[in-house]
Amino acid sequence: MDDQTRGRGGAVPMELASTARTRFDEFLRRQLGISDARDPLQVVGALRKLYPSTASRLDEEAKGLSIRFNEAPLPSATSVTGSGETPGMAQYRRLRSALEADLTLLAEHPSNREFKGALIGWRDATLAELAEGLDSAEQAADPSRRDRAFYSVRKLGNYAYVARKVGLLNPDLSMEYRRLAATLDAAAMVLRVRVGEGLYQAGFAEGGTVFEVALADLRQRREALIASLERLTGAISGDSEDWGDGEASYGTLLDELSQQGHHDLRAMLNPVSMARQLDLLLNNVASQAPESIQEIAATAPVELVHLKQLREVAAGVVAGSEGSTRAASAPLSAFVQKLNLFIEAFARPGAAARMLDLSLPFPFATPQLSRVDTEGRSAVRELISRRAECAAELDALFADPDFDPLNGVHAVQLDRLLFDIERATDLYLMGTGTSSRPGDEERRASLYASVLLRWAESRRDNLSSTPDSRLAAHLFALAALLKIKSPGMPPTEAEAHQFRVEQRNMELEWNQLALQFSRTGANRIELLQRPTELYTEPGIPAQTPDLSLATQVPPPLRVSVDRIADVMEDVFEDPTAAKSLRGKTPPGGAPTARPSTLNATPTVAPTSRRPRNGQRKQSKPRGTAPVRGKPRTPKSKTDESGQVH
Repeated sequence: MDDQTRGRGGAVPMELASTARTRFDEFLRRQLGISDARDPLQVVGALRKLYPSTASRLDEEAKGLSIRFNEAPLPSATSVTGSGETPGMAQYRRLRSALEADLTLLAEHPSNREFKGALIGWRDATLAELAEGLDSAEQAADPSRRDRAFYSVRKLGNYAYVARKVGLLNPDLSMEYRRLAATLDAAAMVLRVRVGEGLYQAGFAEGGTVFEVALADLRQRREALIASLERLTGAISGDSEDWGDGEASYGTLLDELSQQGHHDLRAMLNPVSMARQLDLLLNNVASQAPESIQEIAATAPVELVHLKQLREVAAGVVAGSEGSTRAASAPLSAFVQKLNLFIEAFARPGAAARMLDLSLPFPFATPQLSRVDTEGRSAVRELISRRAECAAELDALFADPDFDPLNGVHAVQLDRLLFDIERATDLYLMGTGTSSRPGDEERRASLYASVLLRWAESRRDNLSSTPDSRLAAHLFALAALLKIKSPGMPPTEAEAHQFRVEQRNMELEWNQLALQFSRTGANRIELLQRPTELYTEPGIPAQTPDLSLATQVPPPLRVSVDRIADVMEDVFEDPTAAKSLRGKTPPGGAPTARPSTLNATPTVAPTSRRPRNGQRKQSKPRGTAPVRGKPRTPKSKTDESGQVH
């Protein structure tokens, strides 16, 4: 051991040994999910759950049975895969070869000689993203891995849409690029199916539970909750000068619990008791195994009832009553926020259940549709079916030798509508609401319904060809499917405006990328701008998008006591300055708000004014209490003659 860690006699110093032992205990407690790392029964129990095969072999050995050697390891609980070839995996292998072949064909085509390097980059990027998405989809029981799989789904969909744009710019290779786009869409659908298969093989059949928070994140939230409670109760000392506000709000919370008859909840405000109670809830979950998830799903609601009651009372103390002199504190607010984060981890236990229908054969999935979430799961099936029919009709339209996109600009917009339908399908796959009782995902999907209706209404009187009539019928049905039926639940105008701005910005980015794969005329470039007309503001005529426009990031507004004091000092020294500052811009560039009360603090942006008299402003020493109510001493001023007033 290093000499710095030893004493003169060669022994490890007591302080260092105590710190190392404490850190090791904390490491074991977090890794094994136990409350006391020095309790051998808890440690052994956690290890038996982590290594069930070894524990079973040791039990048999203790009973005097023959010892089993060379035992095959059990599959990982987070990536349980079947021994046979699943339909999704077989389709993945086929589509991966097809995707590589399509991109190689385009890269080697003589017309793409100058774009060969870019297309090879597409090939490597899409194949790598497909492999990453497959790895994440197989571990779909973990919410973070499931989100990563849908990240790959969205990226492949973006590549497919840009490929269709490039096909518009290159008429001689239009069908090759559209074939590539269809392959990319099929690869994205394979990842969705693999997510469903991963959930099914992990044991989440009908009635199963899928949490939106990974177990590792759940344990981190547990640690943060205990730490915030320790700070609130004063078990650990903070470095903030709060004048004991944390302890005062803790006492107020105890009083509120007593007044509301929740004497039992006061025991939960003890950090040790809270830790042991949460350990009873989380200790049974040693991994993302299906049995463990089902155990926690069955016991969590009972514990959450008490935690929710505690959250309601604590949140009431934070909000305070009108005219109350008992102000909330930062420790209490942090405790409420972390308690809410822990509770929200169990908010949607049925999330991702719709993805199981993608992996189950139709005869097996049909009985489930009549029992649970009938409207949502039926909507997913119809979205996927009608979108496939629309894509087939549109590809047939472009394959017609007599069809020219320059004479049918509506078909260019249909490519974007197909992309929107895919995004709405993903939202429904991850949502838990319905059109009559929508959640956040369904409300977001309804924004795409308004776009579909705008296009279909514009083509209602101009359905001259059979493909147009069939496509319009599909779009009307899809819009009705995505439209929210419950009154008072549709997205607000602000959300709709944000959605339109986001889609227009995405179109500008994709147009710039598509132009890198072609050298074409202005008439073809104008085709790329047609989809932006779908997202124009109501009542405003469509204009040519300005590529120089971009979302501006607002500058950060920093507030400090010193800067507020500088502004308020000018107000008190010069009474006329108060009138000039109202509604105007102070020396920081941001308007100040007139304080309505003495407790209100105006928000002031950073000032570039140098400190007076050339002196650097001295910060107040830490640990000193401010003097309240003491009038500010006017600073001396020096006139041009050098006299001090």
